[in-house]
Amino acid sequence: MERLFIPHQNIDTYRRVTMRTRLSTWDGKYTFEYEHQEDGTITYFYGDACEYSRVLKSPLYDRLVQTFAGKTVRLNHCLEMENIEDWLSKNGVKTRITQYLAPILRHEGYIVEGTKKGKVTFR
Repeated sequence: MERLFIPHQNIDTYRRVTMRTRLSTWDGKYTFEYEHQEDGTITYFYGDACEYSRVLKSPLYDRLVQTFAGKTVRLNHCLEMENIEDWLSKNGVKTRITQYLAPILRHEGYIVEGTKKGKVTFR
């Protein structure tokens, strides 16, 4: 089975790609960079010099967008409401990545509304 999420990797900071987009985490505390590749794969880079990366493969990203289309959900674990963190966990992503993923989804137009407390509405 192909891995749809590739955890922590060190990146040579001298080989940084110029096609990256710089965003802030959902809570606004940190900045990170991401790139959406032609095959649909999302790679985000974090750390003081964006020297680390994680990859979210296209099939998983596409399923996430389709699953939550038109819904209002929470980003993080919540017993009372459907949430992205639990969905990711059920689909093999054991690392909490919603602080990075939500700004990417907003930047790409999939999230149309959101609060700092972590409730978002998908288009």
